[in-house]
Amino acid sequence: MIHILLIPSWYSHSKAPLLGSFYREQAEALTERGFKVGIIAARFFDLPSKDWLHGENQKITHYVEGPLNVVRAAQRLYQPGPFHRIPFIYNASIRQRQKLGLKMFDSYVEKHGLPDIIHGHSALWGGVLASAIASKHNLPFIMTEHASVVPRGIAGPRERKTAEQTYHAASKNCALSPSLVVDLTTTLDLDNIDFEVTPHMVDEKFVYSPPSSSDETFNWLSVSNLVDDKGHDTLLRAFSKLNDKKSKLTIVGDGPLMASLLSLSKSLDIEDQVVFTGIISRNEIPNIFTNSHAFIHPSRYETQGIVIIEALATGRPVISTKCGGPNDVIKEGDGYLIPIDDEQAIVDSMKNMMKNKWDSESISERCIQRFGKSVIIDQLEELYNSITNHN
Repeated sequence: MIHILLIPSWYSHSKAPLLGSFYREQAEALTERGFKVGIIAARFFDLPSKDWLHGENQKITHYVEGPLNVVRAAQRLYQPGPFHRIPFIYNASIRQRQKLGLKMFDSYVEKHGLPDIIHGHSALWGGVLASAIASKHNLPFIMTEHASVVPRGIAGPRERKTAEQTYHAASKNCALSPSLVVDLTTTLDLDNIDFEVTPHMVDEKFVYSPPSSSDETFNWLSVSNLVDDKGHDTLLRAFSKLNDKKSKLTIVGDGPLMASLLSLSKSLDIEDQVVFTGIISRNEIPNIFTNSHAFIHPSRYETQGIVIIEALATGRPVISTKCGGPNDVIKEGDGYLIPIDDEQAIVDSMKNMMKNKWDSESISERCIQRFGKSVIIDQLEELYNSITNHN
């Protein structure tokens, strides 16, 4: 039995129970396949996050969460973010992260034994911890990138260098989508590094189901955090131009733009047709898809777009912007790919989607064949076996 230790850059906690749910679902699926799986979930409070002042430090604590052994800890960084432009302060913050990660690893090994493989998820900062642990203990290290903050220039030059060093240290590198591989390899110094595409899987609770609505209303669904990158403002303006009183739009999620989006829907005179649900539990999401006819995702950037895969798995046709990962997910017969921030393209595609016939069962089947749990776990099993055999 291969023993895998996952080190994600973000993971669920009491204040964010849905955070990193895909990590947990994948880890649980690995245990079903016979792997022993542990998780190190380290949280770091940094500026400009308000948690740097108000977040509570947490000592290293062990939990049994279903089939998973999880070690948690939280710590305020001594060198807050605005000072990271100073090299010695930035390096000190890296050492603080690594020190906590190494302590958590020692605590994990004392209780659960030495893992065979360290698997870091996203270079900043789970990958940094994973690399330090693997180097000190001479363990094989897989790096899977989920985030785009480095190639998009959101992270600074020092973070960029740290990410490059992390990829170079890994035994194997993976990324969620072909588009993310292109972004990484064309913007970073990654000569002689190959990335394998390892997508998120779709959970088995997302299965084909016909729409439950029996009236004439056409129910649109969008699911994501309410942040600028997701493009909800463009969606609302386009939805108002659709001018179809028989259409209803449900937006699932929460975030800093909730108040402004509510205000926008009111100013556009569509507040009676748009429902903002806020956060809902992970178990409720499949029912939300069942109550919809089609899914729409107006994002400005996605590394893959797990919600798009979940929508397709339930048989919902999808409208998505050409924002990265979805370009590789949506195939002919699945829906429409449209330009980013193009209101008229959204309107036109919504009209076409409502009048065209969609083979929902085929949409679901194609998705499961590509992203179903057994398919992705097969791929990961082959990846892990290649590392252990190699070493």
